Amino acid sequence: MTKEDNTKIPIGELTDIIDKCKGFIQESTLIIKNIKQNQAPISNPIDASIIVELVREEFNIDFTIKKRNKETISARYACAHLLKRFTKLTLIEIAEYIGVGDHTTVLHAIKSAKNWMETNRQYNLTIKKLENKLWEYHNELHDNNI
Repeated sequence: MTKEDNTKIPIGELTDIIDKCKGFIQESTLIIKNIKQNQAPISNPIDASIIVELVREEFNIDFTIKKRNKETISARYACAHLLKRFTKLTLIEIAEYIGVGDHTTVLHAIKSAKNWMETNRQYNLTIKKLENKLWEYHNELHDNNI
C-alpha cells in the first residue's frame, strides 16, 4: 500500500491503523446501541444480585470488601452506576450492595463513574458492554413474560 505521495506504508503502521479503526467501530456500535435503547429509568428493574455478579465477573474482583485500590474502586463505582440505572433501589440499599457506608458515598460513586466514562475510553467501553448485557437480559425477561 502506498501513501498519496507514492511512499510505502509499513505493514506495522497499517496494522495499527486497522486496530484503531476496529476500536472506534466497536465504541461507536456500543454508543449507537445505547442511544437506541431507552435511557430513561428502567420500568421493570433487574434483580440487584444479577448486576453485582455481572460486575464481579467483568472486573474479576470482589468490590464489596473494604479496599481502596483503583481496581476495586473502579468496579464498585461501575456497580453503583448500574444499580442506580437498572433497579429501583434507594441509595442506602445500593450502599449495602456495594459495601460502602452511606448514601453520600453512593452519590459520589455514581458521579465518579460518569466522569470516568467521559474521560476513560476503556472504562466507558466496559460500562457500555455491561449495560448492553443488562438490556439484553432485561429484554429476554420482558419478552418471556409477555
